Amino acid sequence: MITAIADYIKARRHELGRHVLFLGHAVRTSPDELTVEELVHRVALDWAEEHGVELPEEGRAEAALTVMAEQVPSHLERCRRLRALTDERRPSEAHTRLARMIADGYFPAIFTTDPTNLLQRALRNQHMEPETDYHLLIAGVHTPEEIDLAISGSMRVVIVKCAGSMTGEFLPLSQAEVDAAIDDIAPVINSSFKTLSVLVGHTERDDAFIRHIPMEGDRVFWINRIIPMDDEDLFQELKMESPASVDYHRLQPHVTKMLAARSSSRHLLCRDPGEPNAVFSALEDRISRYTRSHHVEKKPGPSLSVLSGGPFRFLDYYRVEDAELFFGREQETEDVIEMIRNNKLSVLFGALGRGKTSLLLAGVTARMRSEAEESDQDHGTPWLPIYVRCGDDPIESTRTAVDDSLADEEIPRIELERPLPDLLPEAIAVTGRPIVLLIDQFEEYFVKTGDRLQQEFATQLAEALERSDDKLRVLISIREDFFGHLYDMREQFPEILHHVYRLGKMSERAAKIAAIKPGSSFRLTIEEDLVDRVLGDLCHDGGCEPTELQIVMDRLYQTVAGHRYTIGSHTYTQLEGAERILRDYLEHTLQQLPPWERRLVRSILKQLVQSSELKAVRSVERIATEINQPEDTVERILARLEDLRLVRRVGKPEKRQYEVVHEYMARRIEEWMTERQIEVKDIQDLLTRELGNYQKFGLLMQEGALRVLSTHRAELTISPEEMDLIIRSAVARQVDVGYWLGRVEELGDQLAPTIKDMLHDKSSHVREAALRALGTHVSRDFLSDLVELLDDEAEGVRTLAEEYLRSLDRDLVHLLARSSSEERHLAAYALGRIESRRALRPLAQALRDDDPEMRDEVAEALMEMDPEMTTRVLIRRLRESPDAPWAVAYALGRVAQEPRAIREIELARKNQPRSAQIAYALAMANAQRREFEAASSLLDEAERLVTTDVGRQNVEEMRGEVLEQQERASHFVEWLTFHGNVRRAGYSSQQVTPPLKVRWRFQTRGPVVAGPCIGRGIVCFGSRDDYVYALDSSSGQLRWEAKTNDRVESTPAIAGNAVYVSSRDGRVYCFGTEDGGARWDYDTGAASRSSPAVIGGTLFVGNQEGRLVAVDAGTGRLQWQARAEDEISGAPTIAGDLVVVGSWDGRLRTFARVGGAAAWEYDAGNPIAAAACSANGTIYFGSDGQAVTALNAADGAELWRTELDGRVRCCPALSDTSAVVGCMDGKIYALDRTDGSLLWAFQTDDEILASPAIAGNIVYAGSKDGALYALSIESGEELWRYSTSYAIFSSPATAEQMVVLGMQYYDVVAFAGQEFKPGALT
Repeated sequence: MITAIADYIKARRHELGRHVLFLGHAVRTSPDELTVEELVHRVALDWAEEHGVELPEEGRAEAALTVMAEQVPSHLERCRRLRALTDERRPSEAHTRLARMIADGYFPAIFTTDPTNLLQRALRNQHMEPETDYHLLIAGVHTPEEIDLAISGSMRVVIVKCAGSMTGEFLPLSQAEVDAAIDDIAPVINSSFKTLSVLVGHTERDDAFIRHIPMEGDRVFWINRIIPMDDEDLFQELKMESPASVDYHRLQPHVTKMLAARSSSRHLLCRDPGEPNAVFSALEDRISRYTRSHHVEKKPGPSLSVLSGGPFRFLDYYRVEDAELFFGREQETEDVIEMIRNNKLSVLFGALGRGKTSLLLAGVTARMRSEAEESDQDHGTPWLPIYVRCGDDPIESTRTAVDDSLADEEIPRIELERPLPDLLPEAIAVTGRPIVLLIDQFEEYFVKTGDRLQQEFATQLAEALERSDDKLRVLISIREDFFGHLYDMREQFPEILHHVYRLGKMSERAAKIAAIKPGSSFRLTIEEDLVDRVLGDLCHDGGCEPTELQIVMDRLYQTVAGHRYTIGSHTYTQLEGAERILRDYLEHTLQQLPPWERRLVRSILKQLVQSSELKAVRSVERIATEINQPEDTVERILARLEDLRLVRRVGKPEKRQYEVVHEYMARRIEEWMTERQIEVKDIQDLLTRELGNYQKFGLLMQEGALRVLSTHRAELTISPEEMDLIIRSAVARQVDVGYWLGRVEELGDQLAPTIKDMLHDKSSHVREAALRALGTHVSRDFLSDLVELLDDEAEGVRTLAEEYLRSLDRDLVHLLARSSSEERHLAAYALGRIESRRALRPLAQALRDDDPEMRDEVAEALMEMDPEMTTRVLIRRLRESPDAPWAVAYALGRVAQEPRAIREIELARKNQPRSAQIAYALAMANAQRREFEAASSLLDEAERLVTTDVGRQNVEEMRGEVLEQQERASHFVEWLTFHGNVRRAGYSSQQVTPPLKVRWRFQTRGPVVAGPCIGRGIVCFGSRDDYVYALDSSSGQLRWEAKTNDRVESTPAIAGNAVYVSSRDGRVYCFGTEDGGARWDYDTGAASRSSPAVIGGTLFVGNQEGRLVAVDAGTGRLQWQARAEDEISGAPTIAGDLVVVGSWDGRLRTFARVGGAAAWEYDAGNPIAAAACSANGTIYFGSDGQAVTALNAADGAELWRTELDGRVRCCPALSDTSAVVGCMDGKIYALDRTDGSLLWAFQTDDEILASPAIAGNIVYAGSKDGALYALSIESGEELWRYSTSYAIFSSPATAEQMVVLGMQYYDVVAFAGQEFKPGALT
């Protein structure tokens, strides 16, 4: 919103009545950041304490103000007390920034309830005084008619003090007095605030003012820490649910009504960004400053020739070598040199055209060089002056100036590419002389350089001054209208404004010397009465502007012809005097050019000015692009303008850069431009600065700059380098992304590098935007990038990458046979991931590839295809081609993991009993299902049948793989039930190190809200589609599925060769692990989402009616049952001989595992939704009471209870030292297991309902924000995340070097960690 305000007021700068500002009591003061309201309160409270006034506990400050108002009627005394507090304070950032914008013409009318003089003091720093530069009116002192007249009839800025001032005339204290003062000017407020209104820093003390703002009118911008509300019920509910949020909300129906009436309900900037300091800082940063001269009607003058050289410099400055022609500034030169010698840092400032550059070069530098030549040891070591033109990179400018000075002194050059604190001391050392840096045109520092470069230069220069002892002096020369900006450099240079010298106009006496004496070097006589006439016309208000004198005298000198060496008054009369010469100097000069070139010259000169009447340095190439002309034409005209002394070449010759000779010209050139052209020019300059920041520091553009850019985006000329910056910035800041991505073609050759770089950006929305930008530009050049993004953490990125690869599937098929090794691998991988049906036969053909790694990649790709169809294709290859490579059999074994596919191979084996390859493939399929004995037997059979050495080698390699897989499987820690085991510890000792990669993904027909279990080579889970699924844990292929009669919202349990699961149909089911065959089911009597616990041949499960049942795991017969008073939704936990369950009735109960006798119970006072966990004689659980509790498992005694900031509906996961739990406040907490103290907390973006799991020293947890997080168990630091668009309710299971959970609503996804090493069977 700041950008919108900035754009609006910038477009209406200096326009009266177009917008109005209100500044309330919330503005802060420095240095203690008290608001004005708090300052007024302090005055009253201090007075009450002095006079022993008893005040009520509530509303003490307002009561004190009321009493003080009654007992201190003297406004003078009131002001005295307020002044005592304000005098020790200084204007805040808000005051300072606002004052600068007022001085620049951006706020013509300001109403404020701030009675202090801090804003006036800030304006004084900008050389603005009341009544001289602005009107200051006070409600209660001035009549409403006087205030209204000032606002409507004056061309000056008007500041209205609505709650008194410190002048001693009127200072209301009590709320009633303030309201009365405001009510008195109600008609003025009503009429003034019908225009666009910016309301900043309102407090309840300002309510009367807000009520007088009319309901009709232009937009309103409400800028305040406080968010107004109009719904009392909603406000009271907010106070109950989140007391802390009341700090940012108030019931203010009159405000919301006013905003709604003026279509401004969304024009709010609140909380911390709504603080006045932040607002005015951001606002000023977004406003490009510039000034406009008054339009002067121009009349064409006579055509006269221009002579080169001469005693006067026209618009150019006097250089060091021109010292003998430089007159009239002798005293100023002495004064400035004296100031430099006495102070480490000093400032020279003066208005545009005062001759600051000439003074520094032909005056100060020339004098110092002369003194150095004449000096001897008795007079000390002379100073070495180094002139620095600030430019758009003051650091680089300083390095170049030092290098040039050393060359002039014939001193060996030093290493320049280092910071100034290192460079300048060495320059002092090698020259043996102290150095004076004369940094000229420092206004460019504020206009041409970005914030980062400004900060870097100031820091380096300050450190250089500190490290150079007394051997470095710095003089900053700056235009007077930029002088106030130096105030911002006080942090690095506290004394920057202590030693300043203002260069004023040239006195009439000095101007006479400057007009006459230079002519003597050219045997030129200038009649004294002529000079008197010229100075009579030019000297006003105590002096003459040097630049105007130079223009007029140079124009007179141009009339000298032949052997005439005298200029008299008649010549001046013929030229119609100084006014005509100054008005037409530029037109006169341009008349030296052919008529057909003048229009083009104007276009070129417009490119050489920028905002705030500054010169712009532009290259021939850039100018040619901007005005759409050939470079040779532009360069020819620039050379002609250089001859005419209107432009000069700057920088290195190869850069072909030019600038106008003086900023005085910029003022005149701006008059040729429309307001719109000036705005475009400002934005073009902004873009140039931003590109410099990016190229030097890698800084992208901020949102405000992008929004300014967008206002004139169709009119800008943007180079490929600038477009690269804009696109990167727009995507990063999410500003006009679609528009700028639509112009990616303008990147030219930069397109591919830019997009590729963005595809690897750390921010997912940048990667996604880069993919969208690809569009029709997608090609095989992006193959590796797209393949990498298939496993991106962000769902949108993964989806787009897959879509692009699908569009390339024809190209990918061709790459399988005709491309480099890397491209073939990538193509095979990509075809598998997109499950391209077109690629099935080409992939099978690619199994002949000579590269064994490529054959492995192809086999992996085939595994992703439809297993039944792929199996048939590969079997057909083996049947039809007896010489088919063993890679076909290898791929067949990898693919065939579903029962139907294995049956296809078994049928082929019956039909081809002598095929060693089919026996080999069937062995491999069995090994993947962990049926190692059957696999070994089939490999024995294949070994007997094989007839080739290659075949024998493949069989032996597979035998080794089977033994290795069998060994690895023996070490796997299984995750057999909810949270790993019946103690619900949620911990696996096997590390799964991020970043993770998707190993496989399986989609069900309904949402998966509970976690899976992993064991016996399968991953088992339920879905809300009423089914229980068993997948091969290595490949994710479906082993079997079994139907229940309702949704399955619990985690199954694997015990022995059976899978147990409860369903919302109220039954608990037992299925075989091999084929999912139903063995028994038991009706618990009510819907259940409790995960079963199976131990010692008994199954325990709870249901919605609070019934806990113990069932024989083998037969399904009831052993015993117990009841709670509400639902048991969490899984039963086993703690030694006890079964532990929590209930929504708020109690944690324990029962004997055998017989079900009640042991002890604990009243938590709030629902217990999730399972408890048990370890080392302690039970841990969370509750809706926003707490985690630890109890002694033997007797239920409370060991500790830690309160959190939200309800806890997760089961804690236990490491050796900590209990990790998710909370509905969106945080993951780690608590010390011994005393419950907080170890760390990690904030996600939404509630956490999925219980975390720990794998080694990594915590894995899903959130409703759609992300799976990996955190360090030690510190809580985020190590990795995987983002989706759907909330995660499923608790992760971690086993077999994987993390598996339900994601994206219908999917179950297995992630492999860094430890995972793929092999033939994995």
